[in-house]
Amino acid sequence: MTAMSTTRHYENFDLLVSAGSPAMYEVRVLTTSTGATTAAPVAAPADELAAWEADIAAWRGLRLDRSGVRRLGTGLLAWLLRGPVLPLYRASMAAAQSASGCRIRLHIEPPELHAIPWETCYDPDTASFPAQDPRTPLVRYLLGTFSRGQLTGARLKVLIVIASPAGLPQLETAEEYDHIRNALAALAGQVEIMAPVSSLPELQDALRRGPDVLHFIGHGGFDAERGGYLVLDDGQGGPQPVDAEVLAGSLRGSRVRLAVLNACESAATDPADSFAGVAPRLVQAGLPAVIAMHTFLPDAVAAVFSGALYRGLADGWPVDAALTAGRQALFGHAPESVFWSIPVLYLSAADGVLWQPAAEPKPAPAGPPPSPTSTFQFNFAGPTTIHADVVGGNKYVTSGPDEEADTA
Repeated sequence: MTAMSTTRHYENFDLLVSAGSPAMYEVRVLTTSTGATTAAPVAAPADELAAWEADIAAWRGLRLDRSGVRRLGTGLLAWLLRGPVLPLYRASMAAAQSASGCRIRLHIEPPELHAIPWETCYDPDTASFPAQDPRTPLVRYLLGTFSRGQLTGARLKVLIVIASPAGLPQLETAEEYDHIRNALAALAGQVEIMAPVSSLPELQDALRRGPDVLHFIGHGGFDAERGGYLVLDDGQGGPQPVDAEVLAGSLRGSRVRLAVLNACESAATDPADSFAGVAPRLVQAGLPAVIAMHTFLPDAVAAVFSGALYRGLADGWPVDAALTAGRQALFGHAPESVFWSIPVLYLSAADGVLWQPAAEPKPAPAGPPPSPTSTFQFNFAGPTTIHADVVGGNKYVTSGPDEEADTA
C-alpha cells in the first residue's frame, strides 16, 4: 500500500483560464491553501499555446515519447503559471508536502482549450508531473448545480456496460472486466457488481435498480454533427451510437455518482461547446465525477488502469486519489508511452470523496448483547448543494440551503 492510502483530504488550488482580448487568454488564481489569490487576471498569449500544436498532435496519436511529454508538459505548466500565479502555486505545493495534499482544479472556460492535455503538465523544478503525484491530483473542474445526499443501503453497486458489436474492431473486454471484479473482491458483501448490460434499453432498465458507479467498456467517438457518443449494442449484435445528450437524459436523476468511460474520445469536446462531449455532458446532467479518455487507450493497459482505480476506490480513497493510482499504474506498466496521461477526471463535487466506509461502531456498554447490525456501509458525503458562478459560458446563481438554484 502506498502513502496515497493515508490521503483523505485535499486543500484546493483553483486556477481559472478564461477568454481575454483577441489572441489573448486570462489566467487567475481563485483559491489557494494559504488564502491568497491574484489581484487581477494575468494575460496569457494564445500564440504561445499554438507553438505546442505539433507535440499535442503527436501526443494524441500516441507518438510522443517520454522526453517529448516532459517537453510538452513543461511548456503547458509555464503557460499557466505566469507572473504572480507562480509564487501562489509554489506556496500551495509547499503546503501540500507537509499537510494533507493540494488538489489542482483547472477551470477551463474557453471550449477550444479542453482539447489540450493539461494532465501532462510537468514541473522541472521538482522533476515531476503533478498529475502523477498523490499529493497533488490534477482535475478538470466543471461545477454544475446539483445536490447529493447520503447513500442508502450497505453495498456499493457497480454497473458495467460492455459493448463490442459486430462491424467494429473487436475489443478484449473480458480482461478489464476481470480486473474490476478482482479489485472489488476485497469488499465481498459490501460491493455488488450488477449483471453486465450492452444495449441502451438494458442500461435504462439497470439504472432503475440504483447503481452508484457506471463503468463503460467499448467504442466511442466524437464528430461535429452529433458531438460525443458511445457505441452500444442495438439488441441484435450491431452497433448503436448513443450521443451525449441521450446518455445524459438516461442518467439524469439516477443514483450514479461516478461514471468511468473506457471509450476513445469520451473526454473530447467541441471547440465551440464545452458540453458537447460525453464526459462534460454527464457532469452537466448532475454526476459529481466522470473519468473519461482523451483518445484511444489499448485494452490491455486499460485493464491495468481499471484495476488500480477500483482498488483505490474500494479502500475508500477520494476519486482523484484513486485516479492518480491508475495513472501511476499505467506509467509503471509503460513508462515510455503517453498512456498514463490519457485518462481525465471531470469533477463537479466539492471534493473527491464520493463515498466512504462508515466508522466502526463504538463498543456497546455492558449488558445484554445488542441485536446483530451491519458494521460497514458506504456513505456519500452530504447532503451538499454546490453552485457555480460561470461554467463554460453558463451562469449559475448561488442559493442557500432552502432555496432553489436558478440558471440563466
